Amino acid sequence: MSSSRTNRVRRRRRGDLPSKRQNSYSVCGTQFEEQITVGGIIRLVPGRRCFYQRVLCRKMEWICRMDKRKRNRWITYFGIWLLLALSICHVSCLSWIMETPSFILREVGISPRSATEVNLLLDLDVENPNRFDLTLTSFEYVVFLNNQEVGTGHLEKEIRLPSSSKTKVKISVVAKFKDLGSSLKQIILSRDLPYKIEGKASVGTSFGSRRFAFSKDGRID
Repeated sequence: MSSSRTNRVRRRRRGDLPSKRQNSYSVCGTQFEEQITVGGIIRLVPGRRCFYQRVLCRKMEWICRMDKRKRNRWITYFGIWLLLALSICHVSCLSWIMETPSFILREVGISPRSATEVNLLLDLDVENPNRFDLTLTSFEYVVFLNNQEVGTGHLEKEIRLPSSSKTKVKISVVAKFKDLGSSLKQIILSRDLPYKIEGKASVGTSFGSRRFAFSKDGRID
């Protein structure tokens, strides 16, 4: 036997040279060749070897060496982690592409409720700065007038917010006369009244939903 042939046989036994059995297939758009050596070692060789392809090649080679049960279990775990990664990416991408709506209090009205309580009817301008429609699904708020907390409330039904526009929203707060103090006189006389409204809101889009905290202060003209 010649020296060159002897070297080839030795290299085959070590697994350096592939046998004649080869299967080629594509993974994630990359063409791979499955080379099964005489020693039973499976090697996957991509057409172009960049860093990521070499990592994928080693990972696919490791999967091919598993038995069927372990392979299916690994694929299941990999699928779960992939779904978690996609969900996290979806939420983060939604926060990048969506701007939160703004809330401006325009007017406060009074409707008597009892001898000790009164309904405050608040007119809000809700501005949607995005180029797509939003749905205000929940809205929990605390209202301060003249630096005093007068009451809390929540949204009773969903409200559609058209893209790049303002929507008038009416909300109500049940307040006690003793909590209003001097603010009641300013509301009745429609004088310059400082306000603050804060809380949490949830909006829904075709991409998903998002919950955020808000705070807005100003003066009612």
